[in-house]
Amino acid sequence: MLEKIKGMNLQLFAEGGEGEGQGGEGSTGEGSGDNNTPKTFTQSEVDKLIQSEADKRVTDALKTKEAKWQEEFKIKLEQERREAERLANLSADEKKQEELKKKNDEISQKETELRKRELKLDTISVLSEKKLPVDFADFLMGNDAETTNENIKKFSESFSKAIENAVNERLKGKSPNKGSSHSAEKKFNELTSQERLELRESDPDLYQKMRSDYLNQ
Repeated sequence: MLEKIKGMNLQLFAEGGEGEGQGGEGSTGEGSGDNNTPKTFTQSEVDKLIQSEADKRVTDALKTKEAKWQEEFKIKLEQERREAERLANLSADEKKQEELKKKNDEISQKETELRKRELKLDTISVLSEKKLPVDFADFLMGNDAETTNENIKKFSESFSKAIENAVNERLKGKSPNKGSSHSAEKKFNELTSQERLELRESDPDLYQKMRSDYLNQ
């Protein structure tokens, strides 16, 4: 923007007759003679020009948006007018059928929303039981419980693999720790991250067996 303004042909021509500069006619001092010298703009003047251009762009954008809103409003009004005319031409029986259809559609929509809420709660519950992040509930939800459970199963496998890879990266170059004596007494999904790490190092076979049993549940 600044370069664009600098490139503008903005020149200030001095007003008045000859000899009004310092020293009068014939003076060789500053302010006399050349009236075609381009004006040097201060930073304040440049800022004002930039602000003026920015204001113009904002105004143009608002006008465009307002025109779009007006057009959408006109279309909506026309649709409502046509619908009102259509309803006005219906017989009494047709109006009753129309009202019944509208109510059924509303009920169907509410039932769909209710099923989605229930499915989301069930999804969160399953994720919580499997010690998986509940933030993925919306992402894992399907159209029904069967699809959702299948999504959770695939996600669980990928999530466990990602954790294992992360643990392996952290274990590189570190000395193995002794396993916790009570780790084997718990289910795999009940172990903390530290207990899993210790078990994996102290008894890899048991770790793999417990993990395999958990994933195949």
